[in-house]
Amino acid sequence: MKLFIMKRIAYAFILLAFIVCGAQAYIVTFDMPTEINLGDSLVLEGTSNIPPGNSLEIVLYTQDMQKNKIGIYPFTIQTDGVWRVDIPTSKLDAGKYRLEVNDVNNIGLGSSSTSFKLFNIVDRKNEITVTSPLIQEYNGALNVAGKSTTRGSSGIQIRVDDEYGSTVSPEEWIATDKEGLFDKDVPITKPGIYYVAFIDNKGLIRYQEFESRVKAAPTAAATTAPTVKPTTATPKTINSQTFSSAGSPATFEIKTLPGMLKVSTSNNCDWIIEYVDDSGNFGRVNDRTGDGEESFSIPVSGGIVYVKVYPADAKDSGYATIFVDGASMVTVNENAGKLVDSAKPAETQSGSMMPVAMLSAFVALGVAMVIRRR
Repeated sequence: MKLFIMKRIAYAFILLAFIVCGAQAYIVTFDMPTEINLGDSLVLEGTSNIPPGNSLEIVLYTQDMQKNKIGIYPFTIQTDGVWRVDIPTSKLDAGKYRLEVNDVNNIGLGSSSTSFKLFNIVDRKNEITVTSPLIQEYNGALNVAGKSTTRGSSGIQIRVDDEYGSTVSPEEWIATDKEGLFDKDVPITKPGIYYVAFIDNKGLIRYQEFESRVKAAPTAAATTAPTVKPTTATPKTINSQTFSSAGSPATFEIKTLPGMLKVSTSNNCDWIIEYVDDSGNFGRVNDRTGDGEESFSIPVSGGIVYVKVYPADAKDSGYATIFVDGASMVTVNENAGKLVDSAKPAETQSGSMMPVAMLSAFVALGVAMVIRRR
């Protein structure tokens, strides 16, 4: 009888062990890169012995003191135990992040599971400068031109997608010269919004949005020339972007519409704007002391306005974007800076002449007194 009771107790312990081990036997593991370029999709690929059809979550946090929650990405275990999560990074900032597995349905995960991973997002957009117009007249091709600051003559890869995410031109290597300059016409079949991805052996460098527009049909010539009046329609904001530093300012050409022209900058730097209007008048704007939008509004007659944008602090640099209301086109123009500089008024020297004259007078007086004493 005693032996029987002992066996029952042993069986009970074994059964309890199976129950406990079974509750802790569910494992979830996943692998991912520890570093990714800004704009790329972060791909998580994992395996699990959890029964197919069960769902869990991946939670994205910033890896800082606050540990802010950025997003939640659910996934479901498939028949063969695999699962996958794609996390877009185009709207995130460069920096360190943390991913954690959330057992949202309380399935019970064993200690061998991968509970979290850390990774870093790297911003490489400064490695590519785009010089071709961001708004182009449709002619059956999209012009993609610019400069790689790191590749030299090693070439660069580009891929062109339309606004619906379909690939128009797959990844291909294009030539760069020894200074990293490139220029490629990519065939397109219709006007619209296009996104160009710049890629090298390390992955995505940056994206750039372009717009291809149909040229407006010419209006019939009037028998008498109408008087040009300022437009009363609400202007459409257009923009252009290029890299800017103190030694290499961003320079733009704006084709205006008769009326009022408004130009404003992005707020990612303490920018200085210098411009020459379509009457040849020079202007300069630096109203903000820190990062913030600089802007100006001027009357125009429909001519060309040239704009130069550069950081107030010579140590700063970045991509300068200008937003323009009251214009038909804005493009990057490397010669615009020279035109702006040539319109600057000559600096007067009168402020420094008076101290020099006074100093000369005092010296002459001193010499006269020495001679008189002798």
